[in-house]
Amino acid sequence: MVIVMPNSLGSHPSDDELEQYSLGRLGDEQATPLEQHLLLCENCRRRVEEFDEFVAAMRTALQETEREQRARPILLLKWLAGAPKPAWAGAVAAVLAAVMLVPWREQPPAEPFAVRLEALRAAISAGAPAGRPLMLEVDFTGLETGHDYRIEVVDAFGARVWNGSVRPGAERAAVALGRSLKRGQYWVRIFGSSEDLLREFGLAVH
Repeated sequence: MVIVMPNSLGSHPSDDELEQYSLGRLGDEQATPLEQHLLLCENCRRRVEEFDEFVAAMRTALQETEREQRARPILLLKWLAGAPKPAWAGAVAAVLAAVMLVPWREQPPAEPFAVRLEALRAAISAGAPAGRPLMLEVDFTGLETGHDYRIEVVDAFGARVWNGSVRPGAERAAVALGRSLKRGQYWVRIFGSSEDLLREFGLAVH
């Protein structure tokens, strides 16, 4: 499909088209007219910048996950070096047994799954797979930017499973959970500085 952009600002590319452009997934025939539109449309340029920031946050989270995976064998060796000899010998025997019984394959870390949470009037739940670290793209449309908000994720029973903060610089902000969630229904909540509940999103993990 070729995106044909008019010279006027009466028609704008969709968010999906801008997101594909930010990810570098558009061919020349699609990207060229879109770039011509971006030269004239400040609003669309700002949306592309928001997508760029979100993609950068996802890549940072993935790199941190990879560093943690690489650090685990080093931490194990340091513990073995400082452990008493009997414990050290037992641990080595256990490791050797595991290596002989189970073929060694380095598993690449799971890529974070991006979930877009929209501020809509209708109660619509976003979907995400279980077993994948999640990256939430939270919609702050209508809320002030430039200061911190507390983000909380609770399960269907109201028990908190994740808590953090974010300072949005635009209408959307990327929030990296850095972990996966079990199957079930969750709620993502935004709290202001006075701990008032400002917004709530449904999140179904399957």
